Amino acid sequence: MRAANEDRVAYSERHAGNGCGDGFLGAIAVVCDGMGGHAAGERASEIATEIIVQGYWNSGEPPAARLRACLREANAAILAEAAADRSLAGMGTTCTALAFQDGRAWLAHIGDSRAYLIRDGGIAQISDDQTLVEQMVREGLISREEAETHPQRHIILQALGTREQIRPTIDETGIEIRPGDIFVLCSDGLTGAVGADIISTECRAHPPFTACQRLIRTAAELDGSDNISVGVFHVAAEPSAATDVETRRLPAFRGPAPAAGD
Repeated sequence: MRAANEDRVAYSERHAGNGCGDGFLGAIAVVCDGMGGHAAGERASEIATEIIVQGYWNSGEPPAARLRACLREANAAILAEAAADRSLAGMGTTCTALAFQDGRAWLAHIGDSRAYLIRDGGIAQISDDQTLVEQMVREGLISREEAETHPQRHIILQALGTREQIRPTIDETGIEIRPGDIFVLCSDGLTGAVGADIISTECRAHPPFTACQRLIRTAAELDGSDNISVGVFHVAAEPSAATDVETRRLPAFRGPAPAAGD
């Protein structure tokens, strides 16, 4: 595993009541995987997570519009800081964010970190890998199997902070959240080592925190060459107070959108 951790993760939720499960207004989770060298990669992913989480709650726009604005702001901030400090030149970061609001999950994504939905015993990747080899697969130049071991599989086509104009994937309609759904966010340190079948098995068999621990341990044992970040979110059948510090329940019930500055 790399000596410097260029991954950053963040999770924030809002409640109208006492913050113990009632009056759930929404939540946002983010995973970023920085690039550009030791200090630069860390700084890029740090900028992105901070701006996206703070910016999301400081807007009264619909979720998709909020996420689009947040990613653009993060992109501009990374570019500006890199321009002001030559030691940070070339820094950038992937970003995969999920906002849970109004009964739906809203995805914003750029790069090759991933989001999965586990539902009814199956697992589906809901983010697209914005990588060179994925593009080659879509164009029929190589097979899916060849992509898994292709020497250029780590080349990404887009990232925050790498150019002024970005085209992140923004889910405009959201995914309807169902009780029992499990959402997973992770960096490529996980998916480069373990397959979706292992992710599904561990997340369905264990509470979120335990599943994260087991997945990170397994990925480190199988590869361990990259930083590994993963977040697992179980949708509870009913709103409920958190029962311990390791497992926080994500209520299926949704309240109104938080007001600007809430």
